Amino acid sequence: MSRIHVPTPHDVGGMYDRLTDVLAESLGGSVHVGYWDDAADPASVARATERLTDLVADRLAIAPGGHILDVGCGNGKPGLHIARRLDVRLTGITVSTHQLGLARAAVHTSDQDRVEFRLADATHSHFAPDTFDAAFAIESLLHMTERTTVLTELARVVRPGGRLVVADVLLRRPIEGDTRTVVDAITRLFEVVSVATEQEYRTQLGETGWDIREFVDIGENVRPVYRRMATAMRDLAASAPDDVRQQTLAGADLVEAFASLPEIGYVLITARRK
Repeated sequence: MSRIHVPTPHDVGGMYDRLTDVLAESLGGSVHVGYWDDAADPASVARATERLTDLVADRLAIAPGGHILDVGCGNGKPGLHIARRLDVRLTGITVSTHQLGLARAAVHTSDQDRVEFRLADATHSHFAPDTFDAAFAIESLLHMTERTTVLTELARVVRPGGRLVVADVLLRRPIEGDTRTVVDAITRLFEVVSVATEQEYRTQLGETGWDIREFVDIGENVRPVYRRMATAMRDLAASAPDDVRQQTLAGADLVEAFASLPEIGYVLITARRK
C-alpha cells in the first residue's frame, strides 16, 4: 500500500510516547494484540495478549542462558515475560522515550542481570555481529521504512542458526474503495509505513539471510481484540489528557472498522538465520 506520508522513527516514537498508556490500558497491560482459540473463547484481553506472547516465545527455540533481541519492546511487558519464562537474557530496543522509561521501570531487581532496554533504531542497532542467539519483532516491522534494511541488520546481529520470530499484521489481498479509506486512516493514526503481503514477507526474508520455517495466518484468532480494544479506548477517552482524547476516540472508531476487514490477517513467522 502506498502512502503520501512516510513516518520516520521520530514520528513512530512520538506516537508511542502519546498513546502507549492508552494502548496498554486497552490491551490488558501489553501493547500488542491477543490470541483467542475461537469466537466462543471467554479469555480476557490480558490473558489473550499473554497467549500471543507465549506463541512467540515457543517459536524462539533457545536454550536457558541464551541472549534474545526484542525489536520494538513496547513497555517491556512481553520481553520480561519471555525472559523469565525461557530463563534467558534479553535486550529490548524502542524508539519511544516514554516506552523506554516504562520498560526500565518494570525491571525487577531479580531481572537486572539479564534484562536491558535501550533507545535504539532497529535499522542501525550498533550491536556487534552474532551478538544474539535469537530475535523477535511483535508488531514493529510495520513501522519500518526500510524493512529489508532491518531484516539485514537482524541477520547480522543474530548468529547463524538463530531464529527470528515475527508477529504482525498481514495484508491478505489488495484493498480498494471504502476499505482503503479505513486502512489508510488507521496507518496514518498509528504511524504505519505499510502492511506487508505474504509474498513481500517471503521475498524480503529470503533476500536478507533468513530461511522461513513457518508462516501461519492467525488473523481470525486475533480479530476479537479489535472490538474489545475499541470499547476500552472509548471508555478511557473520557479521562485521557486533552491532547490524546480526540485521537483516542478517532482511533477507537478506526480500530472497530478495522475489525471487520477480511483483507486483513495476522501472521506468525518463524525464520532461521542462514
